[in-house]
Amino acid sequence: MNGKKVLIVDEEAELRSSLCGLFGRLGCTANGVEGLARADDDGYDLIVLDADLASGDGIKNLNKVRRQHPKTPVILMVSCTAVSDLGKTVDLSVFDCIPKPVEPELLQLTARHALEKSQLIEEIDRLRDLLEEHYEPVPLRDVEKRHIERVLICAKWNQTHAAALLDVDRKTLRNKIKEFGLRKPDPQL
Repeated sequence: MNGKKVLIVDEEAELRSSLCGLFGRLGCTANGVEGLARADDDGYDLIVLDADLASGDGIKNLNKVRRQHPKTPVILMVSCTAVSDLGKTVDLSVFDCIPKPVEPELLQLTARHALEKSQLIEEIDRLRDLLEEHYEPVPLRDVEKRHIERVLICAKWNQTHAAALLDVDRKTLRNKIKEFGLRKPDPQL
C-alpha cells in the first residue's frame, strides 16, 4: 500500500488515530463533515467510511461519495446497529463492509485487496484504450475468408481435403469460395 492515499472518515478520534497508524503517513483522517469535504478534493486511492456517522446518515454520505468518485474503492465500517442498513449498500457499490469494532488485520487485508482490484481495473482500462487506439477491429467475414484461403493453400486447393480440415461439406466450401471470390493461384506465377 506504499504511495497510496487513504481517507478515513469516522467520528471517533481514537479510532481514526489508530486506523491512520495502520496506513502510515498517507492515511488521512477526518470526522464526518470534514472527511466528506476532503473526499471532494479527490486524489484518494481508498476511502474508509463509517456507515453511521453522528454528523449525518452514513449511507447517504456514501451515496454522495460514490456519485463523485465512482472508481475509488470504499470500505464501509458498520456497527451492529447499522446492520439493517446493509441492504442499501448493495446499490452503492462498496468494495466491502467490515464490522465495528474494527479488527486492524481485517481492515489492512481488505484495504490491500481493494487497492489491488482498483489497480487491476485501471490497468484493464489502460490496455483497452491502447487496443482501441492502435488496432481496428477486423470484421468476422474477413477472418473467415482468410481462414478458408489459408486452409485451401495448405490443402493445395484440394477442396475435398480442405472441406475435411474445415469440418464442412464440399458444397458449403464451394459456396464460400464463390462468396469470397477466392481463386486458385496460377502455377505459372
